[in-house]
Amino acid sequence: MRKFLFLAIATFVLSIFVQGCSKPKAEHMKFMDISMGQTIDKFTDALKKKGFKYLTKEDGMTIMEGNFSGSPVQVAVLETSESKRVAICFVEFPTGNDKFEARNLYDRYGDLLDKQYAGHFTNKNSRYFQDLMEKPDLSNMGSNPNAVMGDYMPYFASWNLPTGEIVMRVYNTSQFQLIYADSINLEKGKKEMANAINKDL
Repeated sequence: MRKFLFLAIATFVLSIFVQGCSKPKAEHMKFMDISMGQTIDKFTDALKKKGFKYLTKEDGMTIMEGNFSGSPVQVAVLETSESKRVAICFVEFPTGNDKFEARNLYDRYGDLLDKQYAGHFTNKNSRYFQDLMEKPDLSNMGSNPNAVMGDYMPYFASWNLPTGEIVMRVYNTSQFQLIYADSINLEKGKKEMANAINKDL
């Protein structure tokens, strides 16, 4: 997996959680039974105790690698700009260019999340949906003469919990990713970003 993939999508993913995590809650989201309410240093130390290794830190995002649910993954932890609290965890699986493996993971984790968080699925009409029907990712279609538009429409689903939101998606046709967002720290991060922008004006 390429580390820059996390950075390229971080800003886009933040927009996903504008409605789902708009109201601060009393408790924090947990990732691998670790509270996301603590500082980035304490959070990554807890991941290290679970066998994760530090790779790098870029633009407020700490990237580590380890095992998640028996699979080797890279985890990117996005922190708030001033308070240095954990706002979002991105979990990317090593699917390579195998879109069938990515969609198998999507179905597998969709079933697991449905069972664990029954009643919290965001879309009530269908269990999964293709989010980018009107805005497909066509960036690579030109290089593949046999490609069809459906190959470049990522699968997307989310669960809105009292502590935040969990999102899963297949993007660029063959990359599977789980995303955990903490509602309290995400709101805090948005306010810090807004304050920083206002200071520059």
